Amino acid sequence: MKVASVLIPLPVPEAFDYEVPEGMDVARGDQVAVPLGPRLMRGIVSEARETTGSNRRLKAVDHVLDDPRLPEKTVDFVEWAARWTLSAPGEMAATALKGLRAPRPRPERRVRRIGDRAPARPTAARTAVLEALGQRSMPGPDLARAANVSSGVVKGLVDEGVLEIIEIEAVAAFDAPDPDHAPAKLNPDQAAAAHEMAEATARGGFAPFLLDGVTGSGKTEAYLEAAARTLKADPAAQILILLPEIALTQALIARITDRFGAAPAEWHSGVAPPRRRQVWEAVIAGRCNIVVGARSALFLPYANLRLVIVDEEHDGSFKQEEGLVYHGRDLAVARARIEGATVVLASATPSLETMWNAHQGRYGWLKLAARHGAAVLPDVSLLDLRQNPPDPQTWLSQPLREAIGETLQRGEQTLLFLNRRGYAPVVLCRVCGHRLTAPDTDSWLVEHRYTGRLICHLTGFSMLRPKHCPACGAEDSLVSVGPGVERVEEEVRQLFPQARTAVFSSDTAPDAKSARALIQSMADGEIDILVATQAAAKGHNFPHLTLVGVVDADLGLRGGDLRAAERTFQLLTQA
Repeated sequence: MKVASVLIPLPVPEAFDYEVPEGMDVARGDQVAVPLGPRLMRGIVSEARETTGSNRRLKAVDHVLDDPRLPEKTVDFVEWAARWTLSAPGEMAATALKGLRAPRPRPERRVRRIGDRAPARPTAARTAVLEALGQRSMPGPDLARAANVSSGVVKGLVDEGVLEIIEIEAVAAFDAPDPDHAPAKLNPDQAAAAHEMAEATARGGFAPFLLDGVTGSGKTEAYLEAAARTLKADPAAQILILLPEIALTQALIARITDRFGAAPAEWHSGVAPPRRRQVWEAVIAGRCNIVVGARSALFLPYANLRLVIVDEEHDGSFKQEEGLVYHGRDLAVARARIEGATVVLASATPSLETMWNAHQGRYGWLKLAARHGAAVLPDVSLLDLRQNPPDPQTWLSQPLREAIGETLQRGEQTLLFLNRRGYAPVVLCRVCGHRLTAPDTDSWLVEHRYTGRLICHLTGFSMLRPKHCPACGAEDSLVSVGPGVERVEEEVRQLFPQARTAVFSSDTAPDAKSARALIQSMADGEIDILVATQAAAKGHNFPHLTLVGVVDADLGLRGGDLRAAERTFQLLTQA
């Protein structure tokens, strides 16, 4: 008797055993339909084995699905990740099949001529349509525009039987990247790093690297050159580039398109489901060479993964803390090990774990010590607010105000960094000293003046700002204590009313589309002063930015976070 162990994409603790009927051929990675209670479920065969018998009656595999077999190493990775994260293997399987569960794109409707049929009543417009169409097929609206006629003329020819409507299945076409399209000029450090990475990929086998370069040192150019050499050596190679934020994808996609003459595939929650299905199918078929995406792109069924790049590897966004909990950086290293691929962890401020692995020799350590081209490292000044106190109820010291004014006079941009959302972190009563907190917690309510609400960033509770103190009932006694980005922006508008000012936080840019629009406005010079939280400290390139002012720089050192010093250093360096 042949038995198949099947991973069901549900939060179940193990694979389920099913009997394989006589004449049915199943192998590891096959997608099958199996009975689970009263319904049929899709599953992934994790093992197929011969056995002499069973002490329990097994249900039979219903049929093998007409979908691609998952590569064996993808199944290995799914099972390893489930064990490593102490998760149900079915949940990991569901993540790997997420793209396949998306609907297919709608077929494209086109018209074509039926043989040599001619209209019974030829007119100039109908003749123009037939000449524009020729022997090919075209979408109806495109044909009408090409023939410079109304869509009614095309419809009339269809109704008469001269033309017919056909439906063509939409298949994503990912152009092959050209490694020699537009190579960048690298400095000696970049060239040496790219050579090391490409050599490791050419040798084959697992090879981890830390690409440690100061901000602006050209880490992207270095790893794109390694990717180009990998593709030149193996045109079928696949390359995965992971980013911590969706908002960063468009800028990197544009750079990859310029470098290789072809756009990569994009994979994250902001991509429409039909498009995700096209990417999934292209990846497993080997028709897509470069994928740029968020952490979930690790679970795509790569046919020939040769190079994995984790950009800004220190970023906390790589850790998924809701639902299926895992760290994208750690799983990227594991995926590369299972695939026998090269993995590059790139950062200007590497995490302590990565630094330790590099110190111990487990990772190759590639260093870019200087900024690329004519760029130089910035001058850093530390202002002690005890010696340079700001005016009462203001937060910008006099030296910083003067520097902002000089920057504006030169027509350059300023970034004011404060990693605190809202207007004020504390609201208290001047009469009784009561601090407003969320119900049943000690978490302070943060004032958001744009919306007029008090919000708990821990629980999500929100309420309108009351007119009376909820503890003592005093009227108009509530005051805002401390600065948030909204309060700093208010001060900037009072000091520099002529400057174009904006706030960049998860409140003003709640999704990837609005974040990209704000980033593009800053890059295009449409904003003079940007007041931002850590949303701006994500590797963005603002060519006209020459001044960064960090407000309350030691803010992150407070509290009981064991990584407070590490994360504060990373944030300030990135900013």
